[in-house]
Parts: sequence; C-alpha cells; structure tokens
Amino acid sequence: KRIRKKNKKKEEEKKKEQEERKEKKKKQKEERTNKKKEEEERRKKKKRKKKKKKEEERTTKKKKEEGRRIRKKKKERRKEERRKKRKKNKKRRKKKRRKKEEERRRKKKNEERRRKKKKEGGRKRKKKRRRRKKEE
Repeated sequence: KRIRKKNKKKEEEKKKEQEERKEKKKKQKEERTNKKKEEEERRKKKKRKKKKKKEEERTTKKKKEEGRRIRKKKKERRKEERRKKRKKNKKRRKKKRRKKEEERRRKKKNEERRRKKKKEGGRKRKKKRRRRKKEE
C-alpha cells in the first residue's frame, strides 16, 4: 500500500512537472511570437516613416522646382518688358530728335529767307537812291 501511495505521489509529481514544462514552453512560444510581432511592427513603422519622408522630400522638391520655374518666368517677363520699354524709348527719342532736326532746319531756312529779304530790300533802296540822285 505504501509503495502504491509513493508511486502515486511520484506519478503526480511527474505530471505536475510535465504540466509546468508545458506551461513554460507555451509561455516561451508566446513571448517569441510577441517579440516577432513587435519586431515586424517596428519594421513596418520604420518603412512607413521612410516612405513618408521620401514623399515629403519629393513634394518639397516639386514645390522648389515650381517656385524656380515661376521665378524664371517672371524674370523672362521682366526682361521682355524692359526690352519693349527700351525699344519704345528709342523710338520716342528718335522721333524727338527728328522733330528737333526739322525745327532747326525750318528755323535755318526762315533765317536765310529773312536775311535774303533784308538784303534784297537794302539793294532796292540803294538802287532807288541812286536813281533819284541821277535824276537830280
């Protein structure tokens, strides 16, 4: 009887130990799976972060490029406007110069005419005077 009891006790202890081992194994397995999951999550998070960063970089690059293009366009437009303005000013100056030249020419002509008339008038008077003197 005592042996049986002892055997029974041993059996129970064995069973208990087996149970404990089983529990331990289960726990370890769970821990491993949890660790794996966490690692996977971390990796995914990292990947997402990288992707986001890349996307942001791309958008900023695009924005920069867009800004650069706009500035270039503005510069071109300003250049074109300046060129047109210069052309217009040149034309205006040319017109003004031509007008001044015309005015100068006209004045010169008028002056010549007046001088000629004055001279003519003087000659006529002299002739008349001479004629009168001769008649006397």
